[in-house]
Amino acid sequence: MASRDEAKGIASSLPGRLRLRHAVLRRPAVNAALAAEIGGWPGVTAATGSAGTGGLLVAYDVETVGQAEMEARSVALVLSHVPEAPVDAADDDDGDDAPDVWERVGALNRPAKIGMFATLGASMAALAVSRRVHAAFGGAYLGLLAIHLLKHRRKLVR
Repeated sequence: MASRDEAKGIASSLPGRLRLRHAVLRRPAVNAALAAEIGGWPGVTAATGSAGTGGLLVAYDVETVGQAEMEARSVALVLSHVPEAPVDAADDDDGDDAPDVWERVGALNRPAKIGMFATLGASMAALAVSRRVHAAFGGAYLGLLAIHLLKHRRKLVR
């Protein structure tokens, strides 16, 4: 589930640095136009876009423009370029209302990471007890690792 800032298009925000991500930024013409427009704003030192990642990185002087103002102006500009129909509507419309499999895998990622940590420790401790117990915890670790790798599959295979 995306946080409120991610839903608006803010991937990360620090004083002087703002990273935006949105599906509309995957369109090269829109990405270049928004980077150029934001780059011309007072206080902005650099605005770099990447249509491949659907992102825009903005560096700005916090003395000239505040963090909240930069976030609000940037998000408003990005959202003003969002068409009425979703950009990826053709890819996502499979005719059913069931949750996407990959969304379910994403929801399991945090518990999988916690489980990986626990089973790795238990596996190491089980070496003192039995090889079978050690192997069982190792197998559980590998299953949880598979969930984690499925979540990050796009970043792993480029």
